[in-house]
Amino acid sequence: WLPHDAVRIGKGWAASTAVDWNIHLKEQIDNFETVVKNLDAIIASDCVWLLKMMEPLFETINCVFERSRHAKLLLSFQRRDTKEGNNSVNFTTVDRVLITMQRRGWAVDCL
Repeated sequence: WLPHDAVRIGKGWAASTAVDWNIHLKEQIDNFETVVKNLDAIIASDCVWLLKMMEPLFETINCVFERSRHAKLLLSFQRRDTKEGNNSVNFTTVDRVLITMQRRGWAVDCL
């Protein structure tokens, strides 16, 4: 079930893939159910700065969480808070991301 580019790290393996959040993962990943249920971590960096990107990203992540209860998400992004803050019509904020995650029932630790 490992992708051809998987790399051995310690006692495990790591691999990466780019996905389109607007297309269901089943259509993008070979052996979808097997791959997703074996995922331990999702690492997403600087991919949620526009409000319109947040829900598709979290829907994609939720698709993994529904199939792999042990998967964890490590999300980082550059703060682009404008002077409008949480009232911005375009940009997300740390508060908005955290609130959206908590509304989904995800446990969140903010570092």
